[in-house]
Amino acid sequence: GEKARITNVRLFDVDRGEGVPEGQRSWAIEVVLQPTVKTLTDKDVEAVSAKIVAAAEKQGASLRS
Repeated sequence: GEKARITNVRLFDVDRGEGVPEGQRSWAIEVVLQPTVKTLTDKDVEAVSAKIVAAAEKQGASLRS
């Protein structure tokens, strides 16, 4: 089953300045995870992060490098 659930998401910065392509914005978000069964491992957190990134990419977002 599920090992973690998202309990809160907070947008804490929006940037349109240097390093951000014209017409785009850089959003910084904080995602709070809560384990449902046991303490989360790094692998668990990475799996949830990958799902969040994939969902954002479906909406046209991309990770900033």
